[in-house]
Amino acid sequence: MTVDAGSATPMVVTNGVWCGCAVWVDMDQSNSFETAENLYYSYVGGSPSHTYSFDLEVPESVPTGSYRMRVVAGWGSDGYTVGGGNGFGPCGAYQYGNYTDLTLNVIGAAQVQEVAAEGLWVGPNPGDEQLRIQVPQGLRSLQVIAMDGRVVTELSGNAAPWLEVDMRSWPTGSYVVRAITGAGVLQARWVKQ
Repeated sequence: MTVDAGSATPMVVTNGVWCGCAVWVDMDQSNSFETAENLYYSYVGGSPSHTYSFDLEVPESVPTGSYRMRVVAGWGSDGYTVGGGNGFGPCGAYQYGNYTDLTLNVIGAAQVQEVAAEGLWVGPNPGDEQLRIQVPQGLRSLQVIAMDGRVVTELSGNAAPWLEVDMRSWPTGSYVVRAITGAGVLQARWVKQ
């Protein structure tokens, strides 16, 4: 999973019966999880399972890198609150439940800048309303792809040196601009604030 520091990224976790959900990220890379590294917790008991839908937001101060993310599914517990009866915390002694460690790739806010890749330029980066693209020579097609893999805009060849795409209705987050030319495929990342 890849996220932009300082931006909300939708996350969905489906747990088993009577299980809560907590998400921890080892942002200081100390190989332990501190209280400040808990980014989400909730408990909705019940049968059958419950789906937790929430926004995960890594603080803007976290630099670019790979971090350990732990998703805790504690039975009868939100995985965070002390005294939940069945353990708490990222390494709690849970009677039932489980946890999953994943790699979270963070793109730090300081790393976002205007991008040029062999003739493909996108900007301003980050931006909000308009995405401006310098079209490479020999363009056959151009796609703007959301982080979930959806192609949100697709254009066929274009003779104009610049394109502008209205981004006002698109959600915040990272997008990949992919240009297919006679010489190959060029890609650049663009972030909508």
